[in-house]
Amino acid sequence: MLLSVDTVIAEEKLTKYLLVLLPKDDKSQFLQKAGYTLENWQQFLSILVIGSNYYET
Repeated sequence: MLLSVDTVIAEEKLTKYLLVLLPKDDKSQFLQKAGYTLENWQQFLSILVIGSNYYET
């Protein structure tokens, strides 16, 4: 999936949902295995936008 470089992803979507351990539908443990945690959420955000365009086929 390609994201525009001007895509806006709310900080809270990463810091209060995707990277936080949740009792149901948790995604944080999968992302932690890939090296993404609350401590480096900005790096994860960059990879989401820039990385999606890098791997364009």
